[in-house]
Amino acid sequence: MKPKQTRRFDTAWASLALGCIVLQFWWLPGESRTTADSYSNSFDGKLALYRMLQEMHQNPRTAAWFPEVERRSDSLIPEGDHDTLLLISPDRYPTPAEEELLYQFVNNGGTLLFAPNILSPNVQLLSLGIDIDEIEYWEAQARSGTHAASPTSPAGPVTGEATDASVSPETDADSTDTNGSVTSPSSGGARTTDRTSPPQDGDPVPPVPVSNPLPGSDETIVSPNEDFDDPLRGTVVETASGTLTDSPIDWRTTGKITQRKFTGVEVLLKTASGSDEVVAWKQGYGTVIVCSSPDVFSNASMFSRPLRRAAVGLIVHAHRQSFDSFETHSSQEHSAYRESVTSGEQASPKIVVSEFLNVSVDYQQHGVLVSPALRSGTLQLVLVAVLCGWFGFHRFGPAIPDDSKQRRTLNESAMAVGNLLYHLRSGGAVIQRYIDYISVSTRRRTGAGLQPERAAQLAAITGLSADEIRENLSRAQTLSKSQTTSTAQVAERLRWLADFHNRLQGNRDRTG
Repeated sequence: MKPKQTRRFDTAWASLALGCIVLQFWWLPGESRTTADSYSNSFDGKLALYRMLQEMHQNPRTAAWFPEVERRSDSLIPEGDHDTLLLISPDRYPTPAEEELLYQFVNNGGTLLFAPNILSPNVQLLSLGIDIDEIEYWEAQARSGTHAASPTSPAGPVTGEATDASVSPETDADSTDTNGSVTSPSSGGARTTDRTSPPQDGDPVPPVPVSNPLPGSDETIVSPNEDFDDPLRGTVVETASGTLTDSPIDWRTTGKITQRKFTGVEVLLKTASGSDEVVAWKQGYGTVIVCSSPDVFSNASMFSRPLRRAAVGLIVHAHRQSFDSFETHSSQEHSAYRESVTSGEQASPKIVVSEFLNVSVDYQQHGVLVSPALRSGTLQLVLVAVLCGWFGFHRFGPAIPDDSKQRRTLNESAMAVGNLLYHLRSGGAVIQRYIDYISVSTRRRTGAGLQPERAAQLAAITGLSADEIRENLSRAQTLSKSQTTSTAQVAERLRWLADFHNRLQGNRDRTG
């Protein structure tokens, strides 16, 4: 049975490993990328619009007047001063620093076409004059005149074949439209719409009148199946028309334009109830065009010919404003700009679909290793690290006995003894033991020790004088018996004894 602490640590390691495996299939932050960008083929995406704009630029019949289309995600501001910037349904709104960059871009001659996120339309970019609020539920009922149910688009992606076939600018008829009947507040009659709510199982539940109606309507209708947490509860679908549409269109929005900072505002699209949905105004040398909803640019709207023509008309109108921005300069500057564009010295104004506010939401700030492209590999590396840590921490099988023994060399032992004697100041004992060692060694070679009367014989062997041998041996004997010895005295005697012993061994030339 394992100890309780070991079992607790094993449980923690196993939980970490299991968590890494679960995160391979279920990531806590969810999807990082919005489904409403120009890469998405969902109903709220803008992939169909982007492909259609590219096709119009490449089509020989429209390439002469339709500009180049570029999609950028590395920077917010286009390279050209007179490009048309499309900020449609961003996943986040610009920061104050980014708003200042947009202000300078528009003020210098660029054109900004802005549409808020349909799930969160509240945005204020006051330096640009943009102020959009979310439509309240009661206001949506009052404008629609009927129950403001959430007209959520049918779930599911738009396939590439359907997108290409239905967004072609040359299509003359809408074979893909699905007609439904919605009552218009202006005419009181039935009008057609290109969207229908998903079919519900079973018979529909009849709406129930509320005893205290909300302002703006004679009788407020609330369905028992109403989802009060649905962000699209305040969606309004009205008939709208304007200077850029050939016929009335169905305008789906969750926001309303509440403030326009600049004078000379041009209303490009207005609903039957009198609400301005697309407005434009001049700012500096540039133009700001604000839409209350991005729905007209979505993949679902590209199935409808009127909505498709309205979306393209807005973009073409924005591009014309950008290309003509130099007309506010002097005629000499404008002519020089036209000549530089015609000669190819300067690039013609482009339409730039910006994805910068979509890709810079989370993962560029937290690290590329947790981005959707590298997330799986990162989790696998973390799982391997957890397993290695678990195997290193936990002992699997019986313990292996340690057969290694601590051994020390002679030099290490001598150094240890020397350090010990140095700190104990026991130099006399060292000298006495060294004298005894030399005496025993000499007795083995000559049959006698270090007696003073044998000084002459020792002098003959070592090459030293007899008096020097007697004097140094006497000093060594005296120092070995002394209780107070200095380190310098002990070192000096040991050096002489070592030299004397070396000479007794016959190494006179080396020590000479």
